[in-house]
Amino acid sequence: MESWKILMTLSPPSSTAKSVAPPADYVLPQGEWWIGAGVGLYAVGRHWSGEDEELVAAWREAEEKKRDLLYGLYFGRSWHSGFWAGSGVEFGKGRSSFDHLDQRQDMTMAVTTQLATFDEMVIAVVTDTAVIIEERNESFTGTNRSSVIRVPVLGGWRWELRRWELGLHMGLAGEWHKLRDGYVLVTSTNYTGVETLTTEQLPEKDRSYGLLSTQVGLSAGFRISERWVISAGPTYHTGLTLFSSHAPLQALPRRWGGLAQLTYTLPSRTR
Repeated sequence: MESWKILMTLSPPSSTAKSVAPPADYVLPQGEWWIGAGVGLYAVGRHWSGEDEELVAAWREAEEKKRDLLYGLYFGRSWHSGFWAGSGVEFGKGRSSFDHLDQRQDMTMAVTTQLATFDEMVIAVVTDTAVIIEERNESFTGTNRSSVIRVPVLGGWRWELRRWELGLHMGLAGEWHKLRDGYVLVTSTNYTGVETLTTEQLPEKDRSYGLLSTQVGLSAGFRISERWVISAGPTYHTGLTLFSSHAPLQALPRRWGGLAQLTYTLPSRTR
């Protein structure tokens, strides 16, 4: 019994067999700034509305095959979780075919007066009024050209798989449209029906308008290098509401097409 007690006393304590290192501080992942450029080609349809139903129907039939080409510069910030936010400015030019048969009615009144006299005395006066209505048909066919400036504010998410990445985005944009050349339809004030006028005959306030739109899109990208990424995917825009518009009709655009982008991630300082 005495020898067993001596062995137990000489054994080292278990608390001193292994030292535990203090835990390291947790550092949140930092975001990175990026810049980019893009180009998009869209087919455009416009939803016309207004109090004059005849004029709305005429616009829907006259305007066809509209498309917009947009160029943009963007900037934003992305995080290691995959989320990103950004903004930018886009400038675009639009073209649409215009085909309208203008039907007009011109009305003139001719008043003829006949006098029956004897010497210098008027015996009878006969007045006859003739109404002449002339119908004219004139076809207007051409190309309307317009411009648009967009300022989008977007947010999205990217999922990376080695050098490939998939993403989606959505957001809002303010747009400013202007009709630069072509034909427009207005309600006739002198004749019945709808007449066609050129843009030079309209006041400046009726050539441009602003609107708020929303957009959503998907993208597939490839990482060319550590900081350069090229991506492309389908994008859809739709107008929500108009502002700064004096025109009697409202036209909200709906775009669907593709957007290609080239982005560069700026170097960031590590702490």
